[in-house]
Amino acid sequence: MKITVVNTGILRHIAQTADAYQFNRQMDVTGVDVEGLHVVQVVLPFHQPAMPKQDGPVWPEHHRCKVLMKMTGESAPNEVFVDIPVALFDTLPTINVDEEEKA
Repeated sequence: MKITVVNTGILRHIAQTADAYQFNRQMDVTGVDVEGLHVVQVVLPFHQPAMPKQDGPVWPEHHRCKVLMKMTGESAPNEVFVDIPVALFDTLPTINVDEEEKA
């Protein structure tokens, strides 16, 4: 199984991208732990096909994702939803996790 984990620099880039495209789901990264790691999970794959907007930039094809953000001074993550272009999501780092074999 692969898990997508990003550092705070990448998380900020995701937030800036969502803002630039004026996506419906954006996130505020104020208070995020600068040395934290954050988990990203696709919850609605290919949520929106590429489409022009009348009053803004053309939306690229994107996923709706849940992000567990590590906040400064907090032990529990902050859960938010953000739209991430497919092309950007495909470049995010992943780690492989071995699944336990079921007896």
